[in-house]
Amino acid sequence: MAEDTKQLVEQRKSELINGTLQVFQGPIYDNQGTLRVPEGQFLNGDDLLTTADWVVEGVSGQLN
Repeated sequence: MAEDTKQLVEQRKSELINGTLQVFQGPIYDNQGTLRVPEGQFLNGDDLLTTADWVVEGVSGQLN
């Protein structure tokens, strides 16, 4: 792996650990085209596990 890639991975890892990197940041749409997370907002892992009753854009299928 290239050195600059290693540095980027370490930076992102650190940001995940300290909470400054928001992975699930809007805009996020469900697979029906409905905006679920507006621009500038985010979901955390707990939100996704406890309240999400939809699948993200690009995923085929639905939750029962």
